[in-house]
Amino acid sequence: MIIRKIKSSDLRQCAEFFKSAYSQPPFSEKWQGDNAYKYLADKYKYCHNNSYVLADKDEILGFILVNLSCWANGPQAFIEEIVIDPKYQHQGFGNRLMEYTLDKLKKLKVKSVLLWTNKNAPAYKFHQKHGFSLAADLAMMNKK
Repeated sequence: MIIRKIKSSDLRQCAEFFKSAYSQPPFSEKWQGDNAYKYLADKYKYCHNNSYVLADKDEILGFILVNLSCWANGPQAFIEEIVIDPKYQHQGFGNRLMEYTLDKLKKLKVKSVLLWTNKNAPAYKFHQKHGFSLAADLAMMNKK
C-alpha cells in the first residue's frame, strides 16, 4: 500500500468509485455519463500539486484533492474531495490518507485547512476526529 501524488491517468479510476460513493445516502446522487470524470479533471487542474492517491499495486483505493492558495496570513489549503472506494471504507484508509496529507500541509507551513462536509454524512464525524470543527463565522450559501 502506498500514498503517492495523483496523476491525470488516475482520474478515470477515481471517477468510478467517486460515483459509487456519492450514490449512497445522504447524497444519493446519480452522476450522468462522463460528468464525474469531468468534475475531477477540472479540480485536478488546480489541485494536482498537493493531491494524493492511496493505491495497492495498480488499484486506487482512495484519493484526496487539495487546493493550495495564499491568504492574508500565509498558505491556506482547501480539501476539495476525499473519497475512499466504498468497498474499502471503514478499514482505516481514509485516516491514513488524511493524516498523510495533513502532515504534508504542515511541512508546507499551511496556516489553515478548510473543507465542506454534509452534517448527515459519516464524513462529518471523520473530519471531527481529525481536528476539524464548525467555523462559527462561515456559512455555505446556495442558490437554485
